[in-house]
Order: sequence, then C-alpha cells, then structure tokens
Amino acid sequence: MRGLVGWAPHWTFLCITANGGSVSARGPHSLSGTTDDLGDMADSLNLALTHLDLCLLLEIPMVIVVTKSDVATKDALKSNLNQVFSKIKNAGRTPKLLTPKAASDSMLTEIPVSSREQVLKEVVEPISKATSLLSIVPVVLASAVKGQGIDLVHALLASLPMPPPPTARDYVPLALNPEQPAALFHVDDKYELESHVVQTSTRASDGKAIVVAGYLRFGRMSVGDRVVIGPFPAEDDEARGQIPRDHPTPGYGLSISHPSSSELARIASRNAVPASAVKGEWHNAKVVNIRNLRLPVRTMGPGQAGTIQIVLDDVGAPEDHDSEVAQVRAFSGLIRKGQVLAIPSQHMLDTGLSLQAASGFTAIFKDHRVANLTGGTLVNVYVATVRTAARIVRVSRQLPNRAGRANGEADDDVFNMADSIELDPAHGGKDDLDMSTPPEYSVTLDLLSSREWIEMGSQVVLMEGGNSSGLEGYVGKVIEIAE
Repeated sequence: MRGLVGWAPHWTFLCITANGGSVSARGPHSLSGTTDDLGDMADSLNLALTHLDLCLLLEIPMVIVVTKSDVATKDALKSNLNQVFSKIKNAGRTPKLLTPKAASDSMLTEIPVSSREQVLKEVVEPISKATSLLSIVPVVLASAVKGQGIDLVHALLASLPMPPPPTARDYVPLALNPEQPAALFHVDDKYELESHVVQTSTRASDGKAIVVAGYLRFGRMSVGDRVVIGPFPAEDDEARGQIPRDHPTPGYGLSISHPSSSELARIASRNAVPASAVKGEWHNAKVVNIRNLRLPVRTMGPGQAGTIQIVLDDVGAPEDHDSEVAQVRAFSGLIRKGQVLAIPSQHMLDTGLSLQAASGFTAIFKDHRVANLTGGTLVNVYVATVRTAARIVRVSRQLPNRAGRANGEADDDVFNMADSIELDPAHGGKDDLDMSTPPEYSVTLDLLSSREWIEMGSQVVLMEGGNSSGLEGYVGKVIEIAE
C-alpha cells in the first residue's frame, strides 16, 4: 500500500500465478498438490486478485505478468485469465494478451527486434491513440524457468510510455490552492548516518547526519536550497502537556499493517486529545547532499526518488559541539514517515504564509460502499506517505448539479459541497434518492494522532480495521483541509 500510494509509481507490474487454485496442476516446478499446498495456491490467487482490484481503484498504469504458464493446465489458465480480464473490463480498461514465442538464450541477454515491434504495435500505439496510460493493460504469459515471455517483459520495460513530469497544479488549479510550495518532497524513511565532516556556510558538524528518503512530488531541489521540514508537534509546554506520553506517530506508532477495529479503538482512547488541539510546527534547514539511485547529484527533479541530507538551522552553537550533536540527534528522532520537505514559493515568502498542518480533511468518493460508513467509525488513512488513524465525523451524499445552469456557466461551488444531504445511520447509511448519475459521497475525518501536511486534491485511501486481506479500501480525493 505504501509503495502504490506513497511512491506514485509510473507503472506497476503485478505477478499472478497461472496455476493458482488449480487442483490438477503438476510438473517439476509446481506445488506438490497436497491439500495445504492447494489452499496456499488459492490464497495466492485471491491475494493477487485483491492487489489487482486495488491497482484498478487507484487508477495506476499496470502490466500483468502471468507466471508459471508452462506448468498450468489449459483449464486453470483459462479460468484465471477470465477472472483477470473481467476485473479489467469492469474498470473500463482493455486487457491485451501478449502471446510469447519459444524462448532462446539470446532472448534473455538482449531484447529481440520482433518483441519490440510486437509491444510497439499491440501496446504502445493503442495507448498513444487513446491518449491515456490507463487505456490498455498488457497481460504477458511468462515462465521464469523456461524463459518464455521474459523478452516481452523486457520489451515492455524498455518501451512503455512515461507520464509527463508532475507539477504543483496537477491536482487542483492555482485559484483553489494558491499556497502551494515551489517544491515538495514526501518523506518515507529516515537514516542516521555517522558522517564525515559536512561543510556548510556557517559551520562544520561531524555529528549524526540527518538523511531522509522519499520522492519529489513536484518542483526541483538542489544542493544549497533552503527548505522547511515538518510538521512537528509544537514545542511549547502547553501543547506538549496535551499530548499523551505514548502518543503514536503515523507509520511507526501503528505497529501492525492494518489495525483491527479493537486496535483502532485502543489508539483512539489513548489519544483523547484530537490532532486539532496540537499545533503543527515547521523547522528551517538547508540541503547539503542529494542522491538519486544512490548516486550523488546536484539536483533532483519532479517524480524522482532518492535521499536528501539536511543541516538544521539554529541547532546548538558552533562553539558548543557536544550540545549541537545532542540536539541534532534529538531532532532526528522526531522525523518520521509522512512528513515533507518543502521549498516555500515566492508568494508564500512575500506574504509570510506558512505551510498548513491538517488536523482533518474532507474527501469525495464515487464508491457506493462508502454509504455503509457511519460517524464515529475508526479507519486507517493512506495519503501520499502518510499512514495514520482517523475518526469519521460524517458521511453525506452529494446531490446532482443544480438545474438551470447553462453549459459552460461558471460554478463557484467547485466541489458541490453545498449540494449534499446527510445520510441517515438508521437506514444503514442509505437514502431514497433516485439518481440517474452515479452517486458521490463526501466523508469528513479527524486525524487521531498528529497533524499532517495533506495536499489539496491528492488521492486518499480509507481502510476499515479487521478486513480479511487488509487491502479492501475506499479510494477518493481530498477536497477540503481542516487546520
């Protein structure tokens, strides 16, 4: 989930076993066929299909590689492909089966011209005509043992079109979000490396180096840039007194992948103080080192992943080295997944605006299952690299656009937030409106642990605790931020 939501992959390759769920699969490289093994194969197929559902909901460009195609029976392969094709078609996308040729050693060391031409004709050109990376889902029959289809996988990796570089205005236009920073880096991990002397303009520090890993959502970051990092809990005593001592941090505090309902309830009771009571805070820093694919670079571009080393402002004094190192180490302990590095825009600098730290948000969903959620429900929230617990405040159904608007007429209520009705929990969250258009639902949530930087218009996934696979969720879009 973190890879799909947090790292914004250009393409996802999903591997599905060809003989999953087959009771007659045999061969030197197949499972033995015992009852336990057959159950494992069925579970593997079901999990792969759940991953497929998630990728389709997230609208991620994808390729499906059907492995073990050499040992699967024709009936098993046909049955599994039918399930895969049905899911793809139901999502409004077109599956394209790429038939492999007999494998040879040369196919594994270089990409045959025929394979490139096959991918170009059957995949790349149709995608170009449709002007959407989501239009075609290539499906490759492959065998890692015999080498069949590996040439097509290599040809796809070499030929698939790339999306345009992301920008600050991909999600919402400037008018709706004028406080966008000039560059935004999502933090997914941190490292504490014993570094050699790091030279800065004011001092040198041979203490712990603060290095964060993640990906650059938009903009560019270069060595020497001034950045802000956060949000952090406020440092004033009053705010610190409101935070429970065992206050969890998103990503680290939730120790299991998808907490059950009882675990979420325990987190909620432990955090009686909502995130809105704890003000967010930002710290200034300077970029001193950047690595992309582990290679040192001067600049990182939009959509790239890598590591960034920073030096904090006003940490310790140059003449007090021990104090400086101690403060750097203490500050490093507060850095966590879900935070961001950002370069303030010129507009923010001119007006004195700071980045917001959200205590909650409202998102819009097109999934009718959202109507089953009720106020007070505890869910896990995934948005960018943030993973945290939240409580649903309310769920409402969006009414269709008001009648009488002429085509092209300006709509001041861009997200139709004024055109909604509260769902009645007594009726299972459903209403009696008969609408010809697919319904949309707005869900308002309060974060339970800490404030987070959430970008307006970004994709969000809600997951209820206790799901069987932990991957069934609701995918929506953030339309409002609560500070």
